[in-house]
Amino acid sequence: MATSKRKRGSGPGSGPRLNDLQRLEIIQRHRSMSAPVSLRQLARDFGVDEKTIRRVVAASNDIEARAASSAVLSNRGNVHRRPTPRFPQLEKALAAWIDARERARVDISPSIVIDKAKLVAREMGISPEDFKASWGWYDKFSKRYGLHSAFKTEEKGTLSSSSGNGRETQSLQELHRIMATYDPEWVFCVEESSLFYDSLPFAVSGGGGGGNGRKRVTMVLSCNSTGRVTLPICMVGREKWPTEARASFPVKYLMQDRAWLDRPTFGGWYSSVFVPFVRERTSKPVLLVVDGERPGHQGDFEDHGIRLVFLPPPVKSAQVIAAGSENVQLSNVDVKTWWSRPLQMGVVAALKAEYKYLLVQSALSYLNAPQEVKEALKAAEEKGDGNTSGAHFGHAPTLLDAARLLAQAWSQVPADLLENCFARANLVPPSKLLAAPMPPGASQLELVRLHSDSVATKIEEMLVSSCLPAQAWTGIGGQTQATNVKDRVGVFLLLDGDNSAVLQQQIQAEISEALTGSVHCLAVAPTTTNRS
Repeated sequence: MATSKRKRGSGPGSGPRLNDLQRLEIIQRHRSMSAPVSLRQLARDFGVDEKTIRRVVAASNDIEARAASSAVLSNRGNVHRRPTPRFPQLEKALAAWIDARERARVDISPSIVIDKAKLVAREMGISPEDFKASWGWYDKFSKRYGLHSAFKTEEKGTLSSSSGNGRETQSLQELHRIMATYDPEWVFCVEESSLFYDSLPFAVSGGGGGGNGRKRVTMVLSCNSTGRVTLPICMVGREKWPTEARASFPVKYLMQDRAWLDRPTFGGWYSSVFVPFVRERTSKPVLLVVDGERPGHQGDFEDHGIRLVFLPPPVKSAQVIAAGSENVQLSNVDVKTWWSRPLQMGVVAALKAEYKYLLVQSALSYLNAPQEVKEALKAAEEKGDGNTSGAHFGHAPTLLDAARLLAQAWSQVPADLLENCFARANLVPPSKLLAAPMPPGASQLELVRLHSDSVATKIEEMLVSSCLPAQAWTGIGGQTQATNVKDRVGVFLLLDGDNSAVLQQQIQAEISEALTGSVHCLAVAPTTTNRS
């Protein structure tokens, strides 16, 4: 473990000076629910005194907030104190606006960003004398938020493109060549997907269920190319979670105003989840394959022998055709160019189906319980210990419900779906295959469909045999009441699919709000630590 050298007695405390990555690792190891490390042992491991470790743990909230405040992590191992921008609130609002433009696929350039920065400053009451939005400021801002990779416009003699930065790939063959130089055990992908975590196919007390649940989180998933190593699931949501409950929360939770995985939030996942996870298991080079078309993945996130590489430009010609259970196939597929995102090849769908099965099971456990059990649950709820609410108590699902059930569902995704997801996505280099690469066969795609059908059938059986009152059967997703339970379950399972009209309408409304909304903020006093 490398630490920065400093002579003992040459400054506050003793021992080497800790950098940001080391502080984050200390926090992660001390919080670990499986094997928490003592302060004394951490002091030994990092070559510092216990007082230093105690200070790091006490300041964990500030350290994690600082780590997530910037998408630029490439030099984190050399950073001991991060300089702060002069107007952090302005930059945060501007970065959110840029993220929304990218999600809307609207052209953007540095001059547009500078003009918008001046507008935001005026709305915040910052005078032009205090904030000039110069090209020098823009250069520092773009580095802080990793924005240069998203801009394709050359202005003022500066090229703001990510070409040549070692992350973009122009073809599947180029990506395969890069992947072939790494041990398959240490090649990872990352995926994000939305989930309406409080949606149920029937109504419950508290206004939830009935398909009317619209509280959304973004799930962040990652696995290696063998499918045998999976990272703990992470949730991104807009709801605030009490600081004191963070250590006992079942999954990593990151808060973002619109539950988006933007650059700072992706940086938070990368630094607090991905880097510690892989570095606890290997010192070998690690490759993380990301989707360069996702705005949040555009920042600089490479350090300590971990390389990020973008998927090549998407191929639009291939389409999945499902014309009956015996004719599931891919058409117009050229294995030299076609690829897909690995976890979208059945894994995300399986996870959502497992989660929804567990959620329905939890909600029905209360509705089907004898009256004396319901009274005991109500008495426990009235004591208010903080964990007595949600679906198991007859109410709308909570964020804690989502965390618990997602962690369980992630562990129950079928191994054969995970282990073959890179192969089904055509992202295994030919040199690592025993035979010539082929597109996913009917049997592989059928496996995905059979799992989905199996979960749907189990949910249907639970609903048919339940004690649901008649008034609980309401319409789903703003539609009229389904004609039967099978239709209702089908709508329920697809409510937050990538192609769901309900999900897309919500996201598009949020994008429009972010693009057109004004910044409502009190006059901002500048920070004096670093003028930019």
